[in-house]
Amino acid sequence: PGTKGRHLHRINTFYRWLGREYPQYKRFIPDLSQAKFSNSRPNAQTIRTDETKRVLAQVQNHSEYTLVLLLAQTACRKDELCTIRPELTHDHWAEVWGKGTDANTNGHRPLAIPEPAFRHLQLEFSAYGELVWSNQRGQKRLAQAPRILDPRRGVDWQDMGRSYIVEPHPGAGQSIDDMVYRLVTDAGVYRTGMGAHSWRRAYSDEFIDAGGSDRYCDRLLGHFSKSDIGQLYLHTEIERMVGYAQRYAPRAFLQEPGEQGARALEGKS
Repeated sequence: PGTKGRHLHRINTFYRWLGREYPQYKRFIPDLSQAKFSNSRPNAQTIRTDETKRVLAQVQNHSEYTLVLLLAQTACRKDELCTIRPELTHDHWAEVWGKGTDANTNGHRPLAIPEPAFRHLQLEFSAYGELVWSNQRGQKRLAQAPRILDPRRGVDWQDMGRSYIVEPHPGAGQSIDDMVYRLVTDAGVYRTGMGAHSWRRAYSDEFIDAGGSDRYCDRLLGHFSKSDIGQLYLHTEIERMVGYAQRYAPRAFLQEPGEQGARALEGKS
């Protein structure tokens, strides 16, 4: 189930407990066991573990391998992927910008990056100085340099995105779409509606099935309320998020041939 489905499950679990504790009021407690959300995106697709293996077997270079790992292991949005910068990447996490919400207007959040995605990201930084997308015609940078929001006040790199912002290069998102479409087509797993976001849709199921908690699944996906913002950037909280990502993030697809392919591709950086 998706995020809404998991919230519905929590509410129904509470109602069942309420009925057991207060049977005299049971007739007033709604039964949500059969409740479902209408599918507003009937063509939305996920990419399964076995399909990710086949996609990784089709990559043409280390840059593509790294981008697929980041999409699959972090569940980042396409726009967030295109804002990862080396100067804003820390120990197994990076600052990213993406979809704004009522709780988080500029879309800035910490993105936990487990192994081996983090190791391959560092190899990309060592080879190119930033995250790139490569094809036969050359390399395309994904993230622009950080932009200072108020030149008069300058920038404080410790203020977690209050004085600066990173934006994708024009056309970077389309480059990711083109890459994913080619890879899933070549791998023979393409279905209508499949794209970069398909790994994000598959993330929660794999994370929960591996033993991860709903709460940290939501945080790793960037789903949080205004009351969470203050705690989100605490060093201890980021460490917990990184720990949960390292332990429960999808990685089953990295059993052979994934890791073997990764070692072979490292020499092409």
